[in-house]
Amino acid sequence: MTNRRKFLIGMGSLAAGSAAAVGSGAFTSVSANRDITVDVVGDGKAFLQFEKAREGDGNSVTPNAQEYVDTSGDAFSVDLTETSEGGKGLNNDATTIFDNLVDVTNQGTQPVNIGVDLETEPEVLGIYAEDVNGTQDDKGGGFAVRNYPDDPNWDHTLEVGETLQNIGVYVTDPDAIDGETTYTVTIIAERVGGNLD
Repeated sequence: MTNRRKFLIGMGSLAAGSAAAVGSGAFTSVSANRDITVDVVGDGKAFLQFEKAREGDGNSVTPNAQEYVDTSGDAFSVDLTETSEGGKGLNNDATTIFDNLVDVTNQGTQPVNIGVDLETEPEVLGIYAEDVNGTQDDKGGGFAVRNYPDDPNWDHTLEVGETLQNIGVYVTDPDAIDGETTYTVTIIAERVGGNLD
């Protein structure tokens, strides 16, 4: 009788173990339709907001932002080719600095590292942020990401609701610019800690 009881108990344990392994609710594949609502807006209302730089009081746009920054389209742009007063370009053999052009605000839900990808920044100009470490002659000037994406080294982190103010442009070698030229730079914002892929 003892052997039969051991055998029955052993069979019961084996059956329970098999049920746990097979009937655990695990699945191989699921196909389900769900709604995702997405809205695409211009830079002025996006999760990462770019807008004309504001004066310290926050009520008025800076003169440089008013003159050189265009936010009428989906993406902001900076045009340094002429002024409303008749100016038509940069001086030869000079470094020209344009402070207080753009403010960027984190309107998302988590802190992000942010900066200009230096691989996209042309040699003749630089983009910098006045209110972080860096100077006009420091390539990137406190608003850069180096070695992206392999080993990113970020100059600045934007907390939720934080604004990085008075981003500017400096041109160090206007003689290297052949007539009116358009440059495209990439500004990267990435969740602190990186993407977890």
